[in-house]
Amino acid sequence: MTTALCSSMSLLFCCYLITRNEIDVFHVGALQMVFEKVAVEGYEALKKAIEGSRARTVILFTGSKDSGKSWCPDCIAAEPVIARVIGELSSSNFANEHDIRFIECSVGSREYWKNAKNPFRTDDHFKLSCIPTLIEYGVKGKKLSEVQLTNETLVKELLMDDE
Repeated sequence: MTTALCSSMSLLFCCYLITRNEIDVFHVGALQMVFEKVAVEGYEALKKAIEGSRARTVILFTGSKDSGKSWCPDCIAAEPVIARVIGELSSSNFANEHDIRFIECSVGSREYWKNAKNPFRTDDHFKLSCIPTLIEYGVKGKKLSEVQLTNETLVKELLMDDE
């Protein structure tokens, strides 16, 4: 399964198509700052998407969408709130002034996610205990989980706080 995220805006906006271990850029605009939206499936694809990024990286971990919607009810509840905030930020001056890479990462099937040895649970960079979870990669303590992600104010605060 492949996922692509893209939008037309006046800022530099990179869109990626990621399948397993390949990243393909299929549209790039022409200004200075970047707001990237990337969708990946699985741990290895996430590691590749993070690798070498100098931009501030925010990751949303969700249940996989094998049938068009996530198996995770909390992910389904958070999805419209996060989409609305991302849409607002990506079309605002904030996006023109900040390099941000937003990665939506599918953690796999329910069975795979529930496994205690799941790398999303064991990797020291993530240490996830629930989904959905939104983190700023590399910044300890910048994390929202489950019902917090249905609160538009909290989501905006995490995404707009670039300290």
